[in-house]
Amino acid sequence: MEATGHEWWRLVTLVIIFGVLFALWWWVNRGKVNLQSLLKAREQFIKVEEQRWLSSHLCIVLVQVGEERFLLAHNQHGISWQKLAPPSSTTLPSTKS
Repeated sequence: MEATGHEWWRLVTLVIIFGVLFALWWWVNRGKVNLQSLLKAREQFIKVEEQRWLSSHLCIVLVQVGEERFLLAHNQHGISWQKLAPPSSTTLPSTKS
């Protein structure tokens, strides 16, 4: 089979096909990067700030969820929790005399 000058469209078609495949590959990988950053942010959404054991069966935990803070207490019978007020931005007056 002899190649003629009129078959240039085959090369153009091949380039277009590879271009579309590359664009699809790039789009899929771009989505993975965004998904990974989303998962990292989600991992940091719940943060245990402090944990103290009051006895061998009773533990209290200070937890931050987003901008809110909670005090959790758990023992062998269950878990109870209390939402804490946000820290105030005002400072207390000095008691120096």
